[in-house]
Amino acid sequence: MEQNEADDRMREHLDKLLKDGETKPDETDLTPYQTPLGRMLRERFSYAEVDRREIELEWLKDLRQYKGKYDPDLLAKLHPKRSKAFLSLTRTKVKTISARTCDILFPANGDRNWSVGPTPVPELDPNLMQTIASQLVEITGQEPSEAEIRNIVYDEAKRRADNMQKEIDDQLTEIKYREIIRQTVHSGNLYGTGILKGPLVKRNVAKRWVSAPDDNWTTIQIESLSPYCESVSIWDIYPDMSVNNIDNAEYVYQRHVMPRHKLLALGQRPGFNPEAIKAYLRANREGDIDWKNYETDLGDLSQDGAGKTATTSRARKNKYEVLEYWGYLSTNDLINQGVEIDEEQVGMEVAANVWIVGDVVIKAVLSPLEGSAFPYYFYYYEKDETSIFGEGIPRIMRDPQGLFNASIRAMLDNAAHSAGPYIEANTDLLAADEDPTDLYAFRVFQRTGTGVEAGAKAINVYDIPAHTAEFMQLAQFFMSAADEITTVPRYLYGETSNVQGAGRTATGLSMLMGAANITIKDQIKNFDDGITKPFIRAMYNWNMEFNPKADIKGDFSVRAEGTNSLIAKEVLTETLNQWLMLTNNPVDLQYTNRDEALRVAAKAMDLADYNLVKSPDQIRFEQERQAAQAKEMQDQLFEIEKLKALSSGHVDDRGQSNRPSMERLSPEDIAVGGEIPKVTAPDGQVIA
Repeated sequence: MEQNEADDRMREHLDKLLKDGETKPDETDLTPYQTPLGRMLRERFSYAEVDRREIELEWLKDLRQYKGKYDPDLLAKLHPKRSKAFLSLTRTKVKTISARTCDILFPANGDRNWSVGPTPVPELDPNLMQTIASQLVEITGQEPSEAEIRNIVYDEAKRRADNMQKEIDDQLTEIKYREIIRQTVHSGNLYGTGILKGPLVKRNVAKRWVSAPDDNWTTIQIESLSPYCESVSIWDIYPDMSVNNIDNAEYVYQRHVMPRHKLLALGQRPGFNPEAIKAYLRANREGDIDWKNYETDLGDLSQDGAGKTATTSRARKNKYEVLEYWGYLSTNDLINQGVEIDEEQVGMEVAANVWIVGDVVIKAVLSPLEGSAFPYYFYYYEKDETSIFGEGIPRIMRDPQGLFNASIRAMLDNAAHSAGPYIEANTDLLAADEDPTDLYAFRVFQRTGTGVEAGAKAINVYDIPAHTAEFMQLAQFFMSAADEITTVPRYLYGETSNVQGAGRTATGLSMLMGAANITIKDQIKNFDDGITKPFIRAMYNWNMEFNPKADIKGDFSVRAEGTNSLIAKEVLTETLNQWLMLTNNPVDLQYTNRDEALRVAAKAMDLADYNLVKSPDQIRFEQERQAAQAKEMQDQLFEIEKLKALSSGHVDDRGQSNRPSMERLSPEDIAVGGEIPKVTAPDGQVIA
């Protein structure tokens, strides 16, 4: 009851916002805002839905397999009294490859998996180059050569490229790029495709206090622009399914499910039509959205169907389906929608961004992206050449997972049947008061029967043979098959029980881990090609267009270094290990900087932050302390030897020897506890 009252108050509040103070004959009339472009885009979306339905069914299977649930059709075939166990090998594989990929893309030492640098022959602003040439003339007193100007231009471009790299790195930190990429990588490994969207422009409004006359303070609003990106759920993307590559697509839809207040808030953003939004909300006060087929399946999967029917209508109340369209459109359609088009583009198809709710266009602009029609970047675990989407780990290991589960179910069913005997009772031969189901130790059954019946058994006991070992061996085989098919072996995530021979040693296991990284290199290459390089290039373009800082701009190139970083680390680590073992002997150690080699090895293994190797200052301090201690001990021994020599008469009080040779005193001549005994001359005078 309280919730209903709260909903009524919220509805009244939104209704007040929707009223613009004007009196209209029919405030639910959408005719002024319904255009041919809106109807065409809505119809095209309906076709995209139908085209995507087949791949949706595969995604649902992937998700069920990951979560350890059977498909409904298979579950219906399982006998109600037999095992329905589902042990998800898929979940472990997906999590392992996702974690390993992210560790390589974002190592613990903070290294970037990308870089920005000047092109081989960079270009700068002509005015800046003229300034550089003038400065050289002032310094040298003569006209600089082309080589000198070229070197200085390159150095300046390198400095600016470093500034651009730091700027992008700072922006990625602000937008939590690592967390977003983790979601994208997980989606790619699970469904076969992970999607990153951006960078788009985000307007930030901050308040700042400033002094005013009469010692008063007031606030001012400061607006700034920043890049924005997000990981897009694969369920919200409807691309052109007639192609197998996003670059060849005609369009991409992104579906948004918005409550009333968020849809109304869109009207405050630049480019949106607030009047069209208000008109649509007036005409559809209770929302306009229905459950998609896949949403019903996802709800059943997440809740096991519990309470779904009761919550469906309430969950979708006051929700709206907003479609974001990116793609190519006729300039004539855009002109009719009020979009300004350059004369040379009239009659052509241009990249555009259009938002619709229902069949009402609430935003229509030319694509603001530089060099691309779509702000979407795709990461594929394994590219399907017949589709714009890829294949993930669940689909690749569908059969091994199913066969493994079949083995486990058979083993459990067999274990249940063989846990105890099966008893057959002839009730005609049992006494009337005997209950054959009442079983306990040393049970005695009373029976009846005469003649031929007296020779028949009243109770027969059957034992079901156990085949647990055979079923376990079969399950192990299918686990190994899953390792082979996915190329994600179990030892990659710490399970070494199936590793034999040299693989049981540290060196052998390290070699196996290196071999397992071959496939991961492919995944990193897919990520670099699909996301890192084009997205960082888009970030570079964003800063060139929107960033006001002049010292970050120039002619730069973007490099993705995920694969190179992995290969370089493997080669460097292996080479360092061989070098450290080769020089680990007294002869070679005196010619090597062992501490520096250990530092490089720690960095290659991402252990540099743990201070495992002593710093040069620590080493120098300890060496100096050891040298001082050795010298102090040597001085003490010298004094002891000298006093012992005096006491034996081998030297006089001036330290001159009285004998041709000096005998060493025995250890007994030195007092216990380190105290030096008093030494006296022959006349009894104390020397020391």
